[in-house]
Amino acid sequence: MILTLVEGVGAPVDPEDIVYYRHETRFDNGQLVDLSETRKVPEKFPMNDPHYHDFLRVAFMQMRKNQIAFIKVSEAAHKKIYHNSNLSH
Repeated sequence: MILTLVEGVGAPVDPEDIVYYRHETRFDNGQLVDLSETRKVPEKFPMNDPHYHDFLRVAFMQMRKNQIAFIKVSEAAHKKIYHNSNLSH
């Protein structure tokens, strides 16, 4: 699920683009999972790199430059990413 806070401009992301993004991880109640996860420096996401998470690729393909959005990841996708995590909610 993508909830747009600020609309982006221009063409949608291309499958060959490199996307730079910032993120923080929160529980459903809004609590920040880990303060060290509040990113000030954008992370790099090569859209055509198969080692990155598909859910981010799908979300980014729906976005435009400078769009600000909440992206909610399903519990099933979350478990695939953090299957060894000791975090609980």
